[in-house]
Amino acid sequence: MTTRPNRRPIVIKLDEAEKSQPLASSARSVRFQLVGSVVSVFALTFVVCFLFSMVIGTPYPKIHDEYSYLLAGETFALGKMTNTTHPMSEHFEVMHVLQHPTTMSKYPPGQGLALATGYWMGHPIYGVWLSLACASAAMVWALASIVDTSWACTCGVLFVFSMNTASYDIMWQIGYWAQSYWGGSAACLGGALALGSVLWMGRQVSSGASVQRLILLMTVFVIGLWILAITRPLEGLLVSIPMSICMVMLWIKSDKYCSAKAKARRLIVPLLVGIAGACWLGCYHASVTGSPFQLPYLCYEKQYSVTPMFLNQPLRESRGYHNEAMRRFHEEWEAGVFLVQKNWNGYLYEKGEKLRILWKFFLGWGLTIPAAIGAFASAVASFKNRRSVHRLLGWTGGTAAALIVLVHSQTVWINPHYMAPLVPFLWCWIGLGLATLSSWTLYRFEVGLLLSIICVGFAALLMWDEFETSLSQMASHNEWHLQRRDIESKLHSTVGRHLVLVEYDASHSPHEEWCYNSADIDRSKIVWARDLGAAKNERLLEYFSDRTIHRLFVGMGSATLEATASRQVTRVPIGFFSDQRGHPNSSDWQLQLRTTVLQWVTTSLRGEVNR
Repeated sequence: MTTRPNRRPIVIKLDEAEKSQPLASSARSVRFQLVGSVVSVFALTFVVCFLFSMVIGTPYPKIHDEYSYLLAGETFALGKMTNTTHPMSEHFEVMHVLQHPTTMSKYPPGQGLALATGYWMGHPIYGVWLSLACASAAMVWALASIVDTSWACTCGVLFVFSMNTASYDIMWQIGYWAQSYWGGSAACLGGALALGSVLWMGRQVSSGASVQRLILLMTVFVIGLWILAITRPLEGLLVSIPMSICMVMLWIKSDKYCSAKAKARRLIVPLLVGIAGACWLGCYHASVTGSPFQLPYLCYEKQYSVTPMFLNQPLRESRGYHNEAMRRFHEEWEAGVFLVQKNWNGYLYEKGEKLRILWKFFLGWGLTIPAAIGAFASAVASFKNRRSVHRLLGWTGGTAAALIVLVHSQTVWINPHYMAPLVPFLWCWIGLGLATLSSWTLYRFEVGLLLSIICVGFAALLMWDEFETSLSQMASHNEWHLQRRDIESKLHSTVGRHLVLVEYDASHSPHEEWCYNSADIDRSKIVWARDLGAAKNERLLEYFSDRTIHRLFVGMGSATLEATASRQVTRVPIGFFSDQRGHPNSSDWQLQLRTTVLQWVTTSLRGEVNR
């Protein structure tokens, strides 16, 4: 099996004959194709996400992290950095939300900013789709530096399809990056911009690009680093180390006849952008925690969590919790996960299970072979061709992956969105693998292109099969958050404002938290508050004296909503308000439309396979 010379990998080094040819029209055509591919994938992302939302239904938050991110998004949408601590804050203490010195999400602000754009557009899910669209477009731009535009566009479309079909089994979430509020796309955008800048800089330096283009690439690189800093600081730092080293080396080699002072002057614009981003982040930290160097995440951990970030650290002393749910979550569940990993059997099981989840979510059987071929090709180029763009990809990707594996081998928590900064490297390897595979020939027969098409089709079919399986499982898996949504919808349809006092029994799971509120609690139509006993409740009821009071008793299998005025009790079993597919308050035509679309797509795909 051989490789056709006209499809050999892109190499930075050009001979003098190629440099002297007038390629202006060809360069304009390539740029036009690249811009068209980027814009097309960006627009297609919204279409794909909308179609999948018609099948799945508009997502409603159920994980603590989602409510925390939504609080940040709503706060930013209101034009505020943070929220003043409420006088009754003890009743509103929930997981992953800082209450003192201000009330705000403990997480970095990147995902909150993305959700804020969604609030401005009409719904926070639009912000999720926008961040995914930007990430996929940036992915195509980065891929175009190492493969043909056609393969870059193909990988961009496949990435969008993958993020809408991949499920997170532990949390029962389908399209966990595209149809939930956890995030991942924003950090992926930062990684794609930074990686694309490094790869394009490698090509532009050797071809004698203009100074303006080099400054633009450096500025985009700084923006990518800033996005990583406000989304996934730890993983973003690990990924940024090898990319920054490569970018500095390329910048030094950009013009051999330029003085050091001239090169330093060219860095003024990127430095100003970086300083502005750092100042904004420092102002945000100062607004939330009172110090520009104190992260909200660390501030929350000091106040509530007993579990350290790394396995080699000891458990902290017990905190003084104001409610049993918070205590059980932090001292029993989180500490339990930590202690399980302190012995070798538990450590190997937990890390092995997380590795399986990451492989299934990002690759699966359909994308493993192309990714392996691309990683091998970039590794070979790293040793054989010192001036190849693939050398940059192999060195930066390999080093970043090694650093992340090394650090996360000692961390307690690993989720797929933690790996978002590394995803652009993964898809560059997938694109390079498909392009390399398409160039293979066997006895002068061009079988490589057929093999690449088969790989893409096989991967898409496996993604759809996983989506169909997960959807059927979700339909039979009624969840508590749908019940919360239905009660909230029912109260919104009534006149006046409401205060719901929530009380949990001993069988309640701390992962099912009802007491999350909007950013402006006092102006909310519905306020969810913890029942902390008669004495503290009296102060709360006096504060919200103008509201209708309800009591909600939540157990493992049912919830009881009691209106204190009429003393009438309505028992609400989980899933009572939900339709047969688990979508709350869905009208008949919406359910029929989702069912029809799902059946039509499934039948079409199966028909193609049979043919």
